[in-house]
Amino acid sequence: MTTTFILSSDLARKLIEEQFPEYSRLPITDVEKQGHDNRTYRLGEHMLIRMPTDADYALKVPKEQELLLKLAKRLSVSIPAPIKRGFNIYRRKFSSC
Repeated sequence: MTTTFILSSDLARKLIEEQFPEYSRLPITDVEKQGHDNRTYRLGEHMLIRMPTDADYALKVPKEQELLLKLAKRLSVSIPAPIKRGFNIYRRKFSSC
């Protein structure tokens, strides 16, 4: 059984307000093209919020952020760097097979 999270820009706003109030006045807008593992929202003009769609994907976030920092040091092009990592305090989720 997989645990899938119910995600929305409203939930993203609530999580930002509670966990990162310094960003609470920035607009949150949907990103047109979405992936399978995460839902992505633009936070202001220069940042993105990536929210895992499934509990299994959420478990991969720490490793992904660690690898991004290591990769950035070895590449000749710049890649996005993680700024913050939050958590879903609302535990809004549903189960599906």
